[in-house]
Amino acid sequence: MLIVSDLSGQNTPINRKYSIYGAAADIVLGALMEPGAATASLGSAVVSADPPTMALGVLTQLHDYSVVGDWTYTAITTNLNAKGDVDVRPFGIIRAEVAVCATQAITIAASAGAGATEVGLGTTAGAADELGAAWLYNAATDELRFVEDHDAAATAALSSDIGTTAWAAVLATIVPPIFYGAATNTGLDLNANCDQITCEGNGTGAWCRVIGSYIQLNSRSGLDILKPEVHDNTSPADAKFFVDFVITKHALNS
Repeated sequence: MLIVSDLSGQNTPINRKYSIYGAAADIVLGALMEPGAATASLGSAVVSADPPTMALGVLTQLHDYSVVGDWTYTAITTNLNAKGDVDVRPFGIIRAEVAVCATQAITIAASAGAGATEVGLGTTAGAADELGAAWLYNAATDELRFVEDHDAAATAALSSDIGTTAWAAVLATIVPPIFYGAATNTGLDLNANCDQITCEGNGTGAWCRVIGSYIQLNSRSGLDILKPEVHDNTSPADAKFFVDFVITKHALNS
């Protein structure tokens, strides 16, 4: 993750050094951090929960456990070098790549003609419209589709025919729509490293709000704003997707 700007217009990093507790594991550069709350981690910064409930900011370097260990308040005479800088801008705009959703299997029937637009969701996705205006990307077939309607918890509708190749329980990239993260759509989560966003569609806590979504067509190109009139029903090979979001439950501003 990267803090790309802040709402005050300053775009100035606010780095604060904290003791770091990684639970005997590395924490990657760019991971989203939160205040420690468990017994050993009190007074330190830890990698965010899954999903986050209260965010602190973005870790600006690798926490290498094999080198510095973990700080813990129950043994303050050891591992005092387990410190790291966290960019804590409470009004920052954070950009993160969207990871493949590992829990939401998507099924779409094949069709030789028009009409194969109904999406079956493997996991109930909250209330109706939670995934409306989202994007689905199947990396195996390079298909990108816009979700035109989400009228039931377990089904949605595409804006265009899927064609002759079915999606059989595909673990796709789900790009959340703009303004996703309100109380009625809380399915934003983090990947295992806590440095990418996933859209599960069945979350339980509103902790951030999406304010922009983008596509990168190759590793050397810039980011283009996702637009239904441009990108729906296209076949971008090896595309990557990004979202900008703001933290709505920030440890320093909640």
